[in-house]
Amino acid sequence: MDDDNRFRRFLRLAIPAITALWLAPVLLLAHHGFDMFDQKHAVTLQGTVKDWQWTNPHTWIQLNVEHDGKVTEWSLEGVSISQLGRQGWKRDFIKVGDKLTVEIFPLRNGKPGGQWSRVFDANGKEITGNPLPPAAAAPAR
Repeated sequence: MDDDNRFRRFLRLAIPAITALWLAPVLLLAHHGFDMFDQKHAVTLQGTVKDWQWTNPHTWIQLNVEHDGKVTEWSLEGVSISQLGRQGWKRDFIKVGDKLTVEIFPLRNGKPGGQWSRVFDANGKEITGNPLPPAAAAPAR
């Protein structure tokens, strides 16, 4: 019986440890870095909120931006709701249909997307709370 108990105790410890070691690379690859964003060249966008996703691990603003009569939907990634919540943000700070000005770090691949760093309402008042440093933004191309 003594060997049987030792083996069971070993399995109770080994199975979770092996599972954790097996899952660790998968979990690490599941979350991306921020190299996809051009952190040296900020852009300012003005548009209308199509969707506001108050989700983890990242918040998202889907912003319809009109340029030369053509509307382009931009996907703008933000920090987590826990980070925004610690800064005083609430889910209802942004609503579908809101007119916003958003400073972003654009995607390096040129697609309409980026990481938002600052958000301003239709009156130009900053919606505060994002812990990313403000950038000296250039107008959208």
